[in-house]
Amino acid sequence: MLVGLSKDSVESHRRFAAKYDLHCYLLADPGGALLARLGVRNAVTGMAARATFVIDSSGIVRHVFENVSARGHADAVLAAVQSL
Repeated sequence: MLVGLSKDSVESHRRFAAKYDLHCYLLADPGGALLARLGVRNAVTGMAARATFVIDSSGIVRHVFENVSARGHADAVLAAVQSL
């Protein structure tokens, strides 16, 4: 399952998903509480840092990709998922 998380509103997520024809869950965390717990909320700006977590079927975080850049990221995540 693929899930996105950001501080954006539910309505913002709806527009984004429609614009890009996304078929995944987008979670809204306007207060940034979950982002902070995950360690990806910038304490100064309050914005989310780009990160990807690969979580196994038992709920254990197996891989964390920080400072994510689009180039090559999908391939790296796919390899991590396939290694589970």
